[in-house]
Amino acid sequence: MSLRLSAPVLLLATSAFAAVHGKVTLAGAPKNPDVAIRVGVSDPACTRMGKVMTENWKIGEGNGLADAVVWVLDAPPARPVGTETIVQKGCRYVPHVLCIAKGATVTFRNDDPTLHNIHASEYRGKAENAVELFNAGQTEGMATNEVFNHAGIFKIRCDVHPWMEGWILVTDGCCFAVTGADGSFQLPALPDGNYTAQAWHSGFEKPLTHKFTVKGGNAILDLEFNAAQAD
Repeated sequence: MSLRLSAPVLLLATSAFAAVHGKVTLAGAPKNPDVAIRVGVSDPACTRMGKVMTENWKIGEGNGLADAVVWVLDAPPARPVGTETIVQKGCRYVPHVLCIAKGATVTFRNDDPTLHNIHASEYRGKAENAVELFNAGQTEGMATNEVFNHAGIFKIRCDVHPWMEGWILVTDGCCFAVTGADGSFQLPALPDGNYTAQAWHSGFEKPLTHKFTVKGGNAILDLEFNAAQAD
């Protein structure tokens, strides 16, 4: 499936930014907008959280698309890896999308007064079966550490609460970011040169790919997904 990239936007920054930065936007309206989830009354820990919404699309001002991942394919080798955290809080995974370098550890922690589980699989597209990585149950206060040793896209879900899902994207390189509420992002500084960037969002089967140039340590890179081509 082909995804449309907006007319290339590549401007040399004149501000004090010493990095590649920009914005990911969504053109058009998604066919499956987010809706309220019927949680039911069987688990008071979730029902008392109030309205629970799906998290397929988070669209901000100027059609900025949150929870997209932008990374550079030909960036320098990965920076020293550390530990990131995903918390089960309010009967959802926080953050909803996480990007890490290969070899990093993710701590999964349950802050809710109810049973959750982290069922993680490598996502290889809708046409292929996902490959299960692990499945760990957690009561309140428990934490589990997992190391992600190869690059890929990984989906996590809770079998106890089926609306709960999240994503982890693991990259080979050191240069990546997850877009904020307004779709903006900033990547670590890169040496001057030509690079290839990709942008991924869970609503699309394939990432956008775009070549760009860093000059004087700066570049602005704006990318656009087309909602008509969403899965």
